[in-house]
Amino acid sequence: MTTSHLFSPIHVGSIEVKNRVVLAPVDVGLHGPNGEVTERYIDFLLDRAHGETGLLITEFTSVWPEKRVITTSVWDDRFIPGLSRMADAVHEVGTPIFLQIAALGGKSYVEPFAPSAVDSELYEQVPREMSVEDIERLVECFVLGAQRAQKAGFDGVEYHCAHSYLAGQFISPHTNRRDDAYGGDFERRMKFGADVVRGIRQLCGDDFPIGLKFSAHEHLHGGVNDRYDEGEPDNLHLRVAEFMEAQGVAYLHVATTSSTLMRVKGFVECTHPSVPPMYVKPNTLVDLASEVKANGARIPVIATGGITDPKDAEQIIAQGQADMVALGRPLIADGHWARKARLGENIVPCIRCNFCHSFVVMDRGGIQCTTNPVVGREQTVSFERTSAPRKVVVIGAGPAGLEAALRARQMGHEVVVFERRDVIGGEMISASIPSFKWDIKRLLTYYRIEAEKAALDIRLGVDVSLSVLEAERPDTVILATGSEAVLPEVPGIDGDRVLTAIDALVDWNDLDIGERVMVLGAGLVGYEMAWHAAEQGRQVTMVSRRADEDVANLEEHGTNLALLIKGTRDAGVRVVADRQLKRVDDKTVTLVDGDGAPEIHEMDHLIVSHGYTPRQELARHIEESNLECDVLMAGDCVEVRNFFDAINEAAHLVRTQLNEVQ
Repeated sequence: MTTSHLFSPIHVGSIEVKNRVVLAPVDVGLHGPNGEVTERYIDFLLDRAHGETGLLITEFTSVWPEKRVITTSVWDDRFIPGLSRMADAVHEVGTPIFLQIAALGGKSYVEPFAPSAVDSELYEQVPREMSVEDIERLVECFVLGAQRAQKAGFDGVEYHCAHSYLAGQFISPHTNRRDDAYGGDFERRMKFGADVVRGIRQLCGDDFPIGLKFSAHEHLHGGVNDRYDEGEPDNLHLRVAEFMEAQGVAYLHVATTSSTLMRVKGFVECTHPSVPPMYVKPNTLVDLASEVKANGARIPVIATGGITDPKDAEQIIAQGQADMVALGRPLIADGHWARKARLGENIVPCIRCNFCHSFVVMDRGGIQCTTNPVVGREQTVSFERTSAPRKVVVIGAGPAGLEAALRARQMGHEVVVFERRDVIGGEMISASIPSFKWDIKRLLTYYRIEAEKAALDIRLGVDVSLSVLEAERPDTVILATGSEAVLPEVPGIDGDRVLTAIDALVDWNDLDIGERVMVLGAGLVGYEMAWHAAEQGRQVTMVSRRADEDVANLEEHGTNLALLIKGTRDAGVRVVADRQLKRVDDKTVTLVDGDGAPEIHEMDHLIVSHGYTPRQELARHIEESNLECDVLMAGDCVEVRNFFDAINEAAHLVRTQLNEVQ
């Protein structure tokens, strides 16, 4: 694969960037308690710089002293020393770095303020309307924040007008209802941004680049480029880009606004989610950047939003859809994405599961990643080679087993992997089958390539018994045996027309599934199963025991859940709520409603997604035996969870337990 366009240099203002790969300004939650820079955050950035990322943009850095600190800050001179350490460290690698300057405004958690006191689905509470004096003070805060960045040695700043934070709140007709110098028509709504850029240029000089990140689409009534309501024209985002280019910004970073708080319009209809999950096509927001580029932008246009594959990134640049690509989650999953893309190496894939977003933005727990167990701990967590190698037997070649085996091999242990199936991958195989689970296919491919590269000794088609383990004489056994489906105890459940969701997915092409499919269970797997069956042209009914208003109340990232529901509905799945399965007959099932009244439904196959239970039988046998070895467990055989827990638990189990101590 050629990547000549992706790895060609480009000028951003006065700064030359060696390639077109940009670290998007992702919130990683590694700041200090008062918003100061930490060594962990510097380590995070350094890993991406060493990984040949062309340009680094820091996370949201507040120019205003928030009463609840949730990110890095630049509102006072006392932050300059830490920011200087960050810039100097990155420059030692030879990589330019921009500081993103921003303010929450109406999206602040404590004492919010905004251009207008709007009761918006963006806000948790109605913000205080800013006075003209407030506005002038905030303009000054942005300008002084940029000056501090320059003093700290940054190559430029990114002025954050996206995602409906304060600067974007002035631009949007939805959030700016003023009728004064700062609102009332397009030019007045743009005055705040013009004042900020003019002030920075006056104080920092024309050779200090100011990038612009802005929302080219807002999922809001009357918002920027609102495609659902009449009002502002659909090309408002192009006017914003033209206006800000005329003010002298150095690039246009094209993003969007969406929010899990959105109540009015219903978030499930969002066409351009800010954090696109696996349930929408890759490169979700590139069309917006392409529109800005095609409109005649003379400065670099940066595309973002679900770009994960180097081939796609190369094509975006080669076809002139954008000049650069900003990667957030992919560079969380693999800090060396750029280097590996240039060399054609195997990249740890971002599967767009949004666990990183959940941990940082929702839970404030600091950055974590499903596929990268060491992110945010690059200098403190390692898998160094051991001086006391052990014989390690791993049972199960799903995500937990493969991660454990690869990490143990990395540490220099002798590793044997047993898998009862005739292929590796575990439930990554079934999870990768629906068309909308393209990202899991990449994860499965990644592990297969890594297993081959590591020359793992994998023995397929072996149902491990005590005698097998006795013959291997392991020092350590790692059980990664997964889980098995739970079937409800009702008459007929063992009939020929009953399948588990996993069996249905894996064997779909070999089954005479019929036209009418009923899916029992409205959890995450049930929704995905129902959507897949409907995509295959079946008439699908999904049965939930929860009440109608609780059917979609799953423990899942808000964006993921919203778009999963949308996909299921668009595919034509019918949902029957507040029902329990009573019995299964040849081509019918009997359900009972909340009052106990029976209903008979026709079906050709019943697919059960009723939950799963850890597979621990072998663990019990080993415990009762005389086998002399350490026994460790990882993944669903410990507790049924998800790929994040399986991969992270396996990696850190190996790191902490297979150490030098015998």
